[in-house]
Amino acid sequence: MEYVTTVSWGNDSFAKGAYSHLAPGQCTRFAHAMAKPAGRLFFAGEDTAIVFSGMEGALESADRVVGEVIEVL
Repeated sequence: MEYVTTVSWGNDSFAKGAYSHLAPGQCTRFAHAMAKPAGRLFFAGEDTAIVFSGMEGALESADRVVGEVIEVL
């Protein structure tokens, strides 16, 4: 096997990172506030997930938001 390259998404001027990441302590302080609905506006996406990051986090948050919307309806 041959080394080809290394990619730093954090240094990519277009990507600015690979996934959302909270610093230590931020999750317990901000996570629930970030996902809290504002009137009829609901928030989903990996940055509002609790358990997973990336695509799995986006799906986790979508599942949560579907439940929130159903409760309102």
